[in-house]
Amino acid sequence: MEVARWRRTAAGLLAVAFAAACGTPSKVPEDPKPRTQLPERVTLRPAKAETFTYRLSLQAGDLVRVVAQQEGADAELLLIGPGDDLVQHVDRPNKDRGEELLLAVAREGGEHQLRVPVNPIVAGGHATVRLDRLQPANDDERRLAALYAKFLVAKQETSVDRLELLAHRFEQAAQPLLQAEALLQAGMLLAGNDDRKAEELIGRSEELFRQQGARSWEGVARRHRTAALINQNRAAEALTQAEELLAFAEELGWPWLRRYAFRHLGQAYYQRGQNQKALHSFESTLQEGSALCDAPGPDALYHLGLLQARVFHRGSRALGHFEKVLHCFGIAGSLSKQSKAIGQMGRVHLDAGRLAKAEEFFLRAETVDPDLKECARAKLLARRAEVACLREDSPRGLALAADSERLLIDGACRPGDEGDAPFQLAKVWSWAGDLDRARQAYRSVLDQSSIYPNPIREAWARVGLARLDEGQGRKTEALALAREAVEDLLAVRLEVENDTNRIAFFASAQDAFSLYIQLLTEDGRAERALEVAEAARARSFHDRAAEVGVDLSGDASDPLATALAKIRHRILEVETIAAESTKTPPPRRRIDQLFEELAVAEGRLRAARSRSAQALAPTTLKLPAIQAQLDEGTLLLVYRLGEERSYLWEVDRTSLHLHKLEPRARIDRRAGAALDSLARTESDGADVDLCPVSDLVLAPVAARLRAGADRQLVIVGDGALQRVPFAALPVAEAGRDCAPASPRLVELLPLSTVPSISSLAQLRRAYADREPAARPLIAFGDPVYTGSDPRCTSSTDGSANDPPRLTASGVEVRAVCSETGGRCFTGFEASRERVLSAGLEGYSALLFSVHGEIDEAQPLLSSLLFGAGDPGCQDPPRPLYAYEIAGLRLNAQLTVLSACESGLGTEVRGEGLINGLVQSFLTAGSARVLATLWRVGDEDAAKLVTAFFAAIEAGAAPPEALRQAQLEQYRLGMAARGWAPFVLFGEWRPWPAAR
Repeated sequence: MEVARWRRTAAGLLAVAFAAACGTPSKVPEDPKPRTQLPERVTLRPAKAETFTYRLSLQAGDLVRVVAQQEGADAELLLIGPGDDLVQHVDRPNKDRGEELLLAVAREGGEHQLRVPVNPIVAGGHATVRLDRLQPANDDERRLAALYAKFLVAKQETSVDRLELLAHRFEQAAQPLLQAEALLQAGMLLAGNDDRKAEELIGRSEELFRQQGARSWEGVARRHRTAALINQNRAAEALTQAEELLAFAEELGWPWLRRYAFRHLGQAYYQRGQNQKALHSFESTLQEGSALCDAPGPDALYHLGLLQARVFHRGSRALGHFEKVLHCFGIAGSLSKQSKAIGQMGRVHLDAGRLAKAEEFFLRAETVDPDLKECARAKLLARRAEVACLREDSPRGLALAADSERLLIDGACRPGDEGDAPFQLAKVWSWAGDLDRARQAYRSVLDQSSIYPNPIREAWARVGLARLDEGQGRKTEALALAREAVEDLLAVRLEVENDTNRIAFFASAQDAFSLYIQLLTEDGRAERALEVAEAARARSFHDRAAEVGVDLSGDASDPLATALAKIRHRILEVETIAAESTKTPPPRRRIDQLFEELAVAEGRLRAARSRSAQALAPTTLKLPAIQAQLDEGTLLLVYRLGEERSYLWEVDRTSLHLHKLEPRARIDRRAGAALDSLARTESDGADVDLCPVSDLVLAPVAARLRAGADRQLVIVGDGALQRVPFAALPVAEAGRDCAPASPRLVELLPLSTVPSISSLAQLRRAYADREPAARPLIAFGDPVYTGSDPRCTSSTDGSANDPPRLTASGVEVRAVCSETGGRCFTGFEASRERVLSAGLEGYSALLFSVHGEIDEAQPLLSSLLFGAGDPGCQDPPRPLYAYEIAGLRLNAQLTVLSACESGLGTEVRGEGLINGLVQSFLTAGSARVLATLWRVGDEDAAKLVTAFFAAIEAGAAPPEALRQAQLEQYRLGMAARGWAPFVLFGEWRPWPAAR
């Protein structure tokens, strides 16, 4: 009989077991399997779940003692009487290790059955069944069998008092193992209600098991005592216990106990606010080989969902975890845990602004569990109160908040278990104008954190208090609170290894940075505000920049490097199948899952490298260090867009000025409209009026820009400004409105773009000691993309989706190679294989004049598209992905991506524009990257890039060379649509001469 059937049968037999143990026979289903006489010893090794049935001929009053020794297989023992009455059913909590004990006295003579369901948990798992005793029972044996029967009943009836009494009776009967088991069962029943007493009882049982050398039972007791400590929020003690439990499980070789140890480690780390370690532990719980819905998998999944939702703010991923949890808890029939998962799904919808959906889930969570605990009810009421206020239903919101607050005050939640309820209540009281009540709610979070540390909760409580202080004119107090919040969030970020999680977490932290920057500027501390703005920008790129020149591939003996290489290979396989298959391509979620694995593997590899601590350290460049990165005559413009107001810092070697700008929404709206117009304009058509953008972002510094004293402009953009072609913006005269006829910025001085000055400083440190490459340039252009290309030996008809030939790019790369003495690959030689085998690390400059594809959902899947490498043109176009580029080791001073939209990416708050291609080349070792902001014509790109390299060869620094090339096309009548999308990212200083 399969396990699923036996589980159903066992559930149906619970009541039967109670009655049988009390002396009232009950019927059980007839067993169809043939029966053999039970031998004295038999080892059962089923390949899958199976039930074995044996005959036992007993006389009334016979003592039966059967022991099943479990070794990687979960066994049960059922004794069935002559009338198919269940005499005894035993399934102890030691899972697939240790003994199951059947101990009973036959009430009547006749043929009995012993049924033994065995479920192998690990390969080779088995159970050895021993008939230890079959003889007439004496008085002591009858008393012991009666006590054991009462114990089984008390355990099933969840009677703690009776179990404690039976433990005392077992002690009097000199049965220490049964005494320990009774104490363990009593403690397990108390878990979640009286955890302190549960811990005491389980601790006593653990000591008894240890004294008797019962290692398997000791492991079970250790697990439950660790859980009792976690339930009491005694995280430090629980962490120690969980670490010891993991070592114990590894010593015994128990996968199931390892899973519980990892789960408890994750819970302890989570309670201590060590979120990265918690994440690792919960992931390890799921990687131990058990089925997803087997305990403790669903609990680990639930906590992973909490981490993704509450810490890393990755709502869609959190919802995926909670949906799986809901499925598992539905199978298990746990209504309380279903309610928790549903409530967390509602919280994700609330964070995303889906108010109707959030309310639906919160109400469902309240109704799904008829025995909903008061603490869970208080949390749901607080969430519903926030929804009501967001819907501008203040009376209802206030009523729900009052009910939630009353439950919390009455002690519905244990200390530290209130979750986000205080935050939601504080928001409601703030909306209602009850600021003292709001302050009290935030303070309660800090009070609890002094006992149960949680740096993220503490940080956001301080942000809430700072906003209250700001509104009430207590600027000094608000500044202090905002500073502490930012420091807490930077410290949390430091421990996050996964790039994807780190980026999402840091994006969620930007509101705290914005508040701190706002308070600093209002306090007249422009210098400190700039330093904080720098600390809040492009941290993921900053991290990667510190790894330039460090070989992260490792060798075959490095398991972390090997795992990373395997994941990269799997991504390439899936993408190749998607590109070449005529059938339905692999689902996007498969790609997303692989990139999640890639982020985890890369994070762990970086964490193992010596420079990782330096990379991740939350360093903030002070103003003198920022100015030290600037040359004489270099002007730095740093933008930060905010919801209420935006800021522009004007910095040079000796001075700093702060300018206040319009809110983000207005700047984004105007910039977006201008970019849409540019995208629709032909390069030989009329120019777009960019004055509306210039008035918002350049007006405060227009006079300086036109004065001509500066020789170089460097821009750190933000929001939509990262897509704005600053070179094309008109610059108005002082005191006059901007006009289309005003000189363009490109006419005034050269410019370049950097993600942040901190990341540039990292790149400069990485490049400082390297020798210049020996060869000048390598270029790839005009690939053969399709069989319709006349260069193919077997020409075929193309399709509308085929990438068009870039005829002018061949002219471009040949001209550049002629100018520089570089190597030029076109046609069939412009292939992916040639790129990867050409020894790119030996060249000072790289030129790729090919098609580019930007993937905004997964920036590291952005690619450069190369053509068929064989004259028969049987191969489809082959992409070189950004994640592959990031793994190269370059020594280039310059990379030119003469491809459409190669400078675009995904906008993430705090990180700026996450560009797969540009950032991958920079972190692979290219000091500068020239890329494009929109689609550019083949001929326009060829003209500009050729002129750019001619200026480089004439001795111009790259920013000046770009300026000269753009000016040349501008003066020849090309509209901004054709010349303005080219932007230089990274280093602006002159190209270093060979040593």
